[in-house]
Amino acid sequence: MDRGSLGGGGTGAVAVWAVSSVSRSFPGGFARRLTMLRIGLAGLLLSGLWGQDAEGFLRPRVGLVLSGGGARGAAHVGVIQALEEAGIPIDYITGTSMGAMVGAFYAAGYTPAQMLLLMMRENRKWLAPGAFYREYAYYSLPRPHDITAWEIPLEFLSRGDAPLPEQLFSDFEINLGLTEKLASVSLAVQGNFDSLLVPYRAMGADLFRKRAVVFRRGSLPLAVRVSISVPLFFSPITTRTHTNLVDGGVYDNFPVEPMQREFQPDFIIGVHVGSPPMSLEEFRQKGYYWRLFSHLSDPLSWQKLPAEKSFFIQPDLGEMSSTDFSSAALSFAVRRGYEAATACLEELRQALGPYRADSSELALRRQALQRHWGRPISVSRVDFFPASRSQAFFYRWVLGVRAGDTLTMEKLRRSLFRLRRAASFYSLFPEFVPDTTRPGSALLTVYTRSRGENFLRAGLSVFSPSGYTVQVGARVEKTWWIGWQGEVFLTQGSFAQGVEFRMRLRPPLPVDMRLFGEAQVNRYLYQRLGAYWLPLPRQAGVFSALDQVGGGVQLGIKRFEVQAGLMRQRVSDTWGEDPLSRETEASGESAYLRLLLDTENDRQYPTEGGRLYAGLYLNRLRETPLFATAPYDEALHYWPQALLRYRQSLQLLQGLSMGLRVEGGFSLQKPYADSVASMLASPAFFPFPESPTLFLPELYNRAFIAGGGQLTVALLRKLFLRIEAYLYQPAIRLVSPTSVQPAGEWLSPWQAGSWPPLYRYAMAGVFYRTFLGPLGAFLSYYDRQPQPLRLFLHLGYTRFLERPWQ
Repeated sequence: MDRGSLGGGGTGAVAVWAVSSVSRSFPGGFARRLTMLRIGLAGLLLSGLWGQDAEGFLRPRVGLVLSGGGARGAAHVGVIQALEEAGIPIDYITGTSMGAMVGAFYAAGYTPAQMLLLMMRENRKWLAPGAFYREYAYYSLPRPHDITAWEIPLEFLSRGDAPLPEQLFSDFEINLGLTEKLASVSLAVQGNFDSLLVPYRAMGADLFRKRAVVFRRGSLPLAVRVSISVPLFFSPITTRTHTNLVDGGVYDNFPVEPMQREFQPDFIIGVHVGSPPMSLEEFRQKGYYWRLFSHLSDPLSWQKLPAEKSFFIQPDLGEMSSTDFSSAALSFAVRRGYEAATACLEELRQALGPYRADSSELALRRQALQRHWGRPISVSRVDFFPASRSQAFFYRWVLGVRAGDTLTMEKLRRSLFRLRRAASFYSLFPEFVPDTTRPGSALLTVYTRSRGENFLRAGLSVFSPSGYTVQVGARVEKTWWIGWQGEVFLTQGSFAQGVEFRMRLRPPLPVDMRLFGEAQVNRYLYQRLGAYWLPLPRQAGVFSALDQVGGGVQLGIKRFEVQAGLMRQRVSDTWGEDPLSRETEASGESAYLRLLLDTENDRQYPTEGGRLYAGLYLNRLRETPLFATAPYDEALHYWPQALLRYRQSLQLLQGLSMGLRVEGGFSLQKPYADSVASMLASPAFFPFPESPTLFLPELYNRAFIAGGGQLTVALLRKLFLRIEAYLYQPAIRLVSPTSVQPAGEWLSPWQAGSWPPLYRYAMAGVFYRTFLGPLGAFLSYYDRQPQPLRLFLHLGYTRFLERPWQ
């Protein structure tokens, strides 16, 4: 759509205008006017060298304005590709939100093809909803029995705010990605955006001053990060000069006026990727957040273009969502942008005249910038803002970056994730700007946005038959020269109840290490499997009480978490009906070493990632049987115990996932006087989420191996079909103590003369992901039971407190 045509006039007309303006601007003596005239003509000649065509005629300067629009902004890449192929010059770029991102990468020397490849490889990780890059998610490993769905900072109580999240999506990976791709180029041009491949401006919004902000120099990654900070979706950025910087679309989603004010181009090409106008009824049918932020995609923005010397392009993107960063959606947007620009090329050629951009000269300038991609950065100073003196001391030592260090992006990534793990942040953004006092060096400022110091946690799950678990916790976190964290966690449920206290200290070291102490009081009440496939609440008459206290050290090594410590526990197991109930008490100490790796995308029904747990325990326990028929009054046990669990899920196709699960356990503990207490002290295999609540003796064994897998099919966006099947092979038979043989013994298959039976377990059903956790309906099969089928319904995560040595 042509918005006007260029005015006439060639080199002579421009020269006359320049001479006359110089003469008017500097009245006075002839010598002075002549000197200024020479300066004006020299400046005109130098500036004209950039814009002259083959015949030496000046050509119009073209400004490209790129609007915001989320994932729809990928169409900008297609538009730029079409303009480059046609030789349409691009002399200046202004952009907002996704337009600012595309414009920044183009100005940093990326070709349209490279930008498309980058979007396919990285942008979905950077901008898609969900947890940040799983490769580094080890910092947030939950406890195995953690079912909490909310963690709310309590500072809102003192401020009178609503307890809403500050951001819905993690910005951690995009902060690192933008820095990795753009920081070295930004430093190479000394932070001057006019020295990029194309002079560039990005739009932000200062919520404190209630005005738009134009980024024209400084950190290019920071300018892009601010411009894409859609409120509520990404955390705002606060710098030393601006407070709560957010998406520039809040005040200017189509930066035409900044283009005119900053560059005064002769011609403007405006590309708008917002949704077309809709009726009132269509607007009412949209979701709340869509309506709340609909002004960020003003369909009438094209009216900002001047009546003349401009051209408006709006690719037909249909109903494409601004949050759809799938490969198919991004490819669709790029293609539509290319088609829209190609359809306008003839009109653009007529408006701009015969001049065509020199592709070889553009390639040379692009190569000059590309030589700086990914270069290590020499750091002359490290600062944190905002941060108190004690916080800055702690952050600096944990980050492990000192003045004079040369940073690679991989080292920066590891350092920032270590800092992220050491304290609670909404956001960490590393800004590199040139150090004017030390050429070749950069000043590093890490902009922090803390989540607060006091948090409330809560979670809920309900499951059949009439089962429930409620968890409530509080956490206090403080950074004062070292990192302090205290936590209390209460669990109340039909199967398990307990309270936990935990204290952790994080020394100010560039090593991911914590010292911790904890105390737990837990109670368990087991249920029977039942005689019907529709389960009824039936108690098994087995009750366990567990108290333990301990401490140790925890290390993060790459993606692994290693724990080593000591704990003292007291265990009481009771079963049967009075007066024939049997009770066994045991107390002692354990030294343990645990290794954990967790990259799964869900706590209960993962479809991607893996989980590895290996535990080794050395135990000393004093057993005291408290029933009349016990063969002895007291026994002392020493034994090692080991457990290995491995689970890996792989997405084969879009919506299709398969997984493998292998577990094994081994214990050299001699049997207790009571068979049930002896059984519960063994390593255990739980095939399904409900299995820990059931009293099934065959699931506990001194040695076992189990294996199987899962198949998950996406039926709808959040609705899945899941099938699991496992084989379980116990390996040791127990012989309980008697008055004749009070020590008891365990028999290997070779000693017993045969292997215990092989068990088969299967589960099939559907689940739907909700904000509380999964909503599931499953039919389970337990081998060698009077009624092997069982219906299991649940809402929320069905994960339970674990016994010692599990």
